[in-house]
Amino acid sequence: RSPSKISDEALRLSQLLQKGLEERNCRVLRKAQVPALQSPIVTMLPSKDPVKVEQKLNELKITYAKRAGGFRFSPHAFNTEVDLARVFEAIDQA
Repeated sequence: RSPSKISDEALRLSQLLQKGLEERNCRVLRKAQVPALQSPIVTMLPSKDPVKVEQKLNELKITYAKRAGGFRFSPHAFNTEVDLARVFEAIDQA
């Protein structure tokens, strides 16, 4: 894949992740409104108990980083929508 296609795919996944998190009443931090400034990195504050969310993320072996009192995800072109569904599953089960 070309670098621009990789970037486009990472951003597409990031947007799907943001939408799914917002549908679960999570607060997404620092969404770039200017396309040139967008990043695939998504940091969210869960609407549910963060300890339970972290437990579920760990149980499902989902990679994340703790940032700003929440969780940071970094989808990239090697990720799939199935990976995003697993994040949503963890939050739904928390």
